Amino acid sequence: MSSDYYKISEVAKILGISSELVSHYERLGILKPKRSQNGYRKYTTRDINILTGSRRYIEMGFSIEATEYLINVASLNDVIKSLEDMERRAAKEIRWKQLILNEIQQLKDKYKLIHDYDTNLFRFDIQNSPAVYRINCQKNMTIPLEEALSCDVKKWIEKLPVARISPEFTIESVYNMTDDYCFGYVVDESLAEELDLINTPGIKYYPSLLCLRTIIKSEGGNHIEPNSLQEALIYMNNHNMEMIDNAWGDTIGNYTKNGIHQKYHLIYIPIKYKD
Repeated sequence: MSSDYYKISEVAKILGISSELVSHYERLGILKPKRSQNGYRKYTTRDINILTGSRRYIEMGFSIEATEYLINVASLNDVIKSLEDMERRAAKEIRWKQLILNEIQQLKDKYKLIHDYDTNLFRFDIQNSPAVYRINCQKNMTIPLEEALSCDVKKWIEKLPVARISPEFTIESVYNMTDDYCFGYVVDESLAEELDLINTPGIKYYPSLLCLRTIIKSEGGNHIEPNSLQEALIYMNNHNMEMIDNAWGDTIGNYTKNGIHQKYHLIYIPIKYKD
């Protein structure tokens, strides 16, 4: 490296990028290095400063092509508008990451509840359920294609993990112990509109209700069924309660114990106390 000019490899080392990327900047017109008599590129400190400024835009989220436009073409108003657009995009991405962080924290707490369940520290408690919106798209381990398409399941899947997998059991199936249950997706009431899920065909609102909260599980290739709530029915009967609406819940997830998958679901059973 001389006191006046830098080789492409030296520029790359200074900026922590590849020589190929430096060449790409040149092809886009961001850099216009001089050439020596034998044809080698000669980069100046100004070239390095231009690249540093370019990296600033790129780290903000702009593409290399957009960066070239901002540096070589854009007017003052163009730059301001581009920054305003990127500001909105960044705010939206930050909001989504915050929602995911919240879900991670809540899921961690639910897994801790699994630990309490497995060690008999938790079986039931009484809580108000969260107010949510749900859709059903799977019944008795079958996914009717027409129904799945009509309720726009793809949109809900794209909103995972903030939208969550959710089972539902009707009152009739629980009391009659019939093999009749549904799976779908659930989202908190406060987020349904923000995530553009509120107008999904077939969506149903579940208000906050007094509930008996419990966990049910399945092992290996087995699946949950209304009969999984019989222990809860016994508890309700012994404590002067009755089920007043469909039970629904969140699928927490699974872990492996002795080579067998253990899958858990947090269930809310709407109740009232008998007179």
